[in-house]
Amino acid sequence: MFILCLKIYIQTILKNILIYRTGSLGDTIVALPALQIIRNKNPNSKIYYLHIKNHDLSSVSPVKIFKDLQLIDRFIEMDNINSLEGFYTSFKILKKIKIKKLYYLNEDRPINKKIRDFIFFKILLNFKILGLSIFSNNNCFYEGYYLANKIQKTSFKNLLSINELLRKKFKESIKLDNFFKLRNYITISPGGRIPSKRWKISNWKTLIKKIISKNKNIKIIILGTKKDKYQNYEISKIFKNNVLNFTGKTSFKKLTYILNFTNLHICHDDGTMHLSILLNKKVLSIFHNIDFKKKWFQGHNKKHLQLYSLYGIESIKVEKVMQNFSKLKKIKI
Repeated sequence: MFILCLKIYIQTILKNILIYRTGSLGDTIVALPALQIIRNKNPNSKIYYLHIKNHDLSSVSPVKIFKDLQLIDRFIEMDNINSLEGFYTSFKILKKIKIKKLYYLNEDRPINKKIRDFIFFKILLNFKILGLSIFSNNNCFYEGYYLANKIQKTSFKNLLSINELLRKKFKESIKLDNFFKLRNYITISPGGRIPSKRWKISNWKTLIKKIISKNKNIKIIILGTKKDKYQNYEISKIFKNNVLNFTGKTSFKKLTYILNFTNLHICHDDGTMHLSILLNKKVLSIFHNIDFKKKWFQGHNKKHLQLYSLYGIESIKVEKVMQNFSKLKKIKI
């Protein structure tokens, strides 16, 4: 009897899996294929998702993103460990769950943080860690593809199949909603977490003016968080007949609904970009000065156009964005 109980206990703890991933809406979206692979590999396991609590009230919690995807069983939300008391609390919570396998999906953290995480999870908690590469970073792959291959060797074709499955789940989750009846519109997300990586408000105003001049009856939905409220109001107030400002007014589900029916989405490198791509929409992204390496998009699909400059985002001219908008608008899905 004792041996039987021991076997059941061992089987139970071996089925407890922890996924550790931190970040924004976009960071969560790009990790979804990796999470789907983990679920496929461990269909009978209880999967926990650990993330660091974001105290920014305008941020989107992973809990809301995963709600209808059947990927995660339990969520663990913790504050950053900044004291011995915080360390002890986190240690106690994770020790109690009796997890043996950890999927580490924070790929480009500084080496000192990776070492810290290795000590905490491997040495102190004795977790088996999968996916932690302390001295290497992702330099040449789209992040979602890179994370998926950390879990299981995955071809790009397989990644697209997984994205199709995730897309169906998202569409299924909103099919009974009727957020609004408008269907013929484009969306623009002019904000972003880091002000220095944003295109100037004056550029957005000029772009929208040009778009409306060539499309008199076009409807444009402006999206963003409460932090973007002031700048988006400054943009939208000029074009009241054509622009609907939904800044700070959308839940994650409503955001998914709006982007699912948009004809085209213009944005920075933000969460709306990654969600729109997953929904297979036309996307025009304006990137900041980064070492681009063609890794940000899921392939080189003609529906996904990205604009960037080695000289910074302000060197990207309105005329160039307008040209690419016109080009993308003509493409039939």
